[in-house]
Amino acid sequence: MEPARIKLSFEGKSPQRLDVYLASHLRETLSRTRLQELIREGYVIVNGEPVLTPKYKLRASECVEISIPPPLPSHLAPEDVPFEILYQDSDLAVINKPPGIVVHPAPGNTQGTLVHGLLKKIRDLSGIGGTVRPGIVHRLDKGTSGVMLVAKNDHSHMFLAEALKKGQIQKEYLCVAHSKEAIDSGVIDAPIARDDINRKRMKVDFQKGRSAYTTFQVVAKKGNLHLLRVWIHTGRTHQIRVHLSHKGIRVIGDRTYGISSMQSMNLKELKNLHLTIERPFLHAFKIGFFHPQTKEWMTFTAPLPEDMLALVNAVFPHALDVIKNK
Repeated sequence: MEPARIKLSFEGKSPQRLDVYLASHLRETLSRTRLQELIREGYVIVNGEPVLTPKYKLRASECVEISIPPPLPSHLAPEDVPFEILYQDSDLAVINKPPGIVVHPAPGNTQGTLVHGLLKKIRDLSGIGGTVRPGIVHRLDKGTSGVMLVAKNDHSHMFLAEALKKGQIQKEYLCVAHSKEAIDSGVIDAPIARDDINRKRMKVDFQKGRSAYTTFQVVAKKGNLHLLRVWIHTGRTHQIRVHLSHKGIRVIGDRTYGISSMQSMNLKELKNLHLTIERPFLHAFKIGFFHPQTKEWMTFTAPLPEDMLALVNAVFPHALDVIKNK
């Protein structure tokens, strides 16, 4: 496949950086980072000569030609990974991630990730950053289940990532948590940083943390056990689990910030129910966003997985009806 070629003429009154100029004209297609890569790789010509530095200053009437190569095949092999596609079109897909699946390949998780599965199930990926791969807009932890948003092209990925950054994507979670204190609803506005000792953990840190904002509401309760609706308005790592723990609200099955699986199954509210709790009972229930092309507001919900559904039906039998009617 031949590279797509775009010709432009710079008519600015004062000099302008090449990458900034291209980004202003191609923002619907390519990110500034990707444009800088193409410049360094020799895909941009100014007045017939390759320019290899993004900082090059354009002057009036200079002609710019950029060649956009077709996306390279991913080095990852497509794999059969279990997940449900709730919706898809040519720009994006909305999927329901089961618990226990890692989103991105990483040391120790080089196979069987969600990205491997997306490469297998979604055939019309047009490339993110020059490679045929899905654009993960936001992550879910391995143990967390639920709805996720995936971009199929650079434009959609840039649009949705910017919307996420501006708080324009609404994300609602359901979780089962234990609290000795009486709770009904709340706002948690507390910055989050990486733990100084255990770098895999996060913590509330008012000196070094990044701003983080969470709201929650109790849907149902039995004893000290609560079913919560949680909304995150920022996207910090482990945000819900860290924030709830900070307030003495501990997610069951969460051995890092909450109550371990064994301890959870021995809680008086759960002890005789013979339920399986092998991960944090946290589920990304609903997502709302503006479509990158049509600008239509869209919302999707992901049903609870079997393990969490069994607990909710046993302990909070009418809770899901309450949620659906709100």
